[in-house]
Amino acid sequence: MSVMFNRPPRRILVRGVNWLGDAVMTTPALQRLRERFPGSHITLSTAENLEPLWTHHPSLDATLSFSRTENALTIARRLRCIPVQGLR
Repeated sequence: MSVMFNRPPRRILVRGVNWLGDAVMTTPALQRLRERFPGSHITLSTAENLEPLWTHHPSLDATLSFSRTENALTIARRLRCIPVQGLR
């Protein structure tokens, strides 16, 4: 099934997985996402213990880490504050 867009999304949020092995296995998906939407700002939401894995990943523009004690509302508030500078 193919999803068609009239125009590419400006911002994309990817919810990362919680385990290191699963995180490594998602790398090809992030690369394909970047290839499909080269001008979009891609943010990965990830557990704080995995953030160092993603900090310099070439397919990502930003990471948003969260702790196990945070709820969805606090994460959403922080997400709204992420600046989107110069879209590719």
